[in-house]
Amino acid sequence: MNSTTPLLDWNDYLKTGIDIVDQQHRGLVDLANETAVKLSAGDGLSIDEMRTLLGFLTDYAATHFSTEEALMALSGVDEQHVMHHRQSHARFLEQVNAMIDDLVGGELSGEQLMEFLGNWLIYHMLGEDQKLSRLLSKEPAAAELPAGQPPALNAANRSLAGLYDFMAERNRQLQATEQAQRQRSSQMTELVAEQTAELAASEERFRALFQNGVMPIIIMGLAADLMPGPIVDANPAACQLLGYAPAEMLSRSPRDLVAPDEIARFPLLISELLVTGRFACEMGLVNKAGQHLATQVSMAQFVIHGQPVVMAVIQEMPTQRAAELAQEEIREQARHLAEIRSDFLSGGVQAGGRPVGASSAAAGEPMGAKRIAAVLGGHPLFKDLARKEVVKLAAASCGRRLDKGEILFAKGERPAALYLVAGGQILLAVSSPQGGKKVLGLFGDGQSIGEAEVVMDCPYPYYAEAVDEAEVIEVGQSALLALLDKDKAFCRRLLHCLGERQHDLVYSVESYTLRTGAERVIGYLLQHAIIQTGGRLIVELPATKQLIASLLNITPETLSRILRDLSDAGLIQARSRHIQIPDIDRLIAYRG
Repeated sequence: MNSTTPLLDWNDYLKTGIDIVDQQHRGLVDLANETAVKLSAGDGLSIDEMRTLLGFLTDYAATHFSTEEALMALSGVDEQHVMHHRQSHARFLEQVNAMIDDLVGGELSGEQLMEFLGNWLIYHMLGEDQKLSRLLSKEPAAAELPAGQPPALNAANRSLAGLYDFMAERNRQLQATEQAQRQRSSQMTELVAEQTAELAASEERFRALFQNGVMPIIIMGLAADLMPGPIVDANPAACQLLGYAPAEMLSRSPRDLVAPDEIARFPLLISELLVTGRFACEMGLVNKAGQHLATQVSMAQFVIHGQPVVMAVIQEMPTQRAAELAQEEIREQARHLAEIRSDFLSGGVQAGGRPVGASSAAAGEPMGAKRIAAVLGGHPLFKDLARKEVVKLAAASCGRRLDKGEILFAKGERPAALYLVAGGQILLAVSSPQGGKKVLGLFGDGQSIGEAEVVMDCPYPYYAEAVDEAEVIEVGQSALLALLDKDKAFCRRLLHCLGERQHDLVYSVESYTLRTGAERVIGYLLQHAIIQTGGRLIVELPATKQLIASLLNITPETLSRILRDLSDAGLIQARSRHIQIPDIDRLIAYRG
């Protein structure tokens, strides 16, 4: 640096509109600018000053990243965006830890530290956090919430305060460290202390919101065996619901608060939570007096200071509603759905888009060899292979990320790999010279693309495009053909996959030629219908109505009209891409 110009002027372009996030960003910008001015004056940074700055960055990351991840988890941000943001946060901490190692080895300079900090400020604040602000619909500050705000969102905003209870102790430790170091590097330590005070102030604001919340909220640790650990915080509403004094609550284990038959469910529930980042289910709780409470528990998982925690927001259910959602009834409803789907679709592809055994548990992790091997080993095509074969196949594979609208392969292109969708949606389509497009299929997490072309070694008769941000694994053609030559069981599994595609094609042709538009739409809803934990039958449309209409060989206007007619008849309840089916028997009886 050769001037006293600040590294980055704070301006409206850096603001996200989220008060707590902007305050934390402003503090980091101010600290970076003060450090830049010191360097530009030729003073340099001592080892103690760099150690202090890196220590602050570590604590700042724990506070700031936990705030952003909690906002995303509690506001229902799409999981792909959540995982992408977490990966960016993990890279930041890896780089900070690497610089700490370099500092110990005497290989870090103040200029290198400022170059890293400047790049992060530009990339994260102007790029990723601006995108995050567009995904979050409301600013999480209590004074700005309108009177008619939905209770669920109020609870989400209030519950953020609990995160800062974890940060308070670390902030106090940091301030103690600053006091000890002030004799050696007073200027840098004062800057760090100023920004730490800003973090502590934001913690107190959210702490007040948490304490005054009307929704019961409990925060607990997470043990290695996927069982909830000790309760580390609970707001007054939770203490009142369960009949414990605050001090008593903190001495309880989650096992003390749930019905005995619920404990065995925890490993499965926590596994689901770790995959999705958030989860909701019915759960029987027991209060201090021994009374059983039927509740709906919404859980979110994130990391505070390197330790995984689970936040549970509790809502009581009326006794009649709890009885209606008994597990046996839900299982009966699932069996009924399977029978109706089979009869109606006559061999159509089952719902969900993810074959049994496919896993998206590592969807947010980098696409390294271990993750590729894990996905391959759990996929129906490869799950019965010997471990050494899976490792060999993974070595011939690679991961690829696609942006929305990015072409995976073009029509006429020769195949080089089999593609496994590891996240997002991929559409297969053909187009006309006039620009028309016919969607042939939508492929989601766990599904494979291009088996026939790889085996036949012929050009693709269609093209593949990412519907949204997507991730695929490319399994090399040569490795697949070599596996076919020596593994008969794999050949049968591949033939089974191709057979399912043929049945799907037959069903599609039957639908286009013999079924009405309403029957096609109902069939599509049945393909994608799932039963929520609460017993509701829902459909989350995986793509836009334009793409779905093309897939069903009808116009978007016709699709909208049919959905409107079904809604007017009380057969579905539609809100954007979310559709609920109150009575499946009435739906399949509809003739339009």
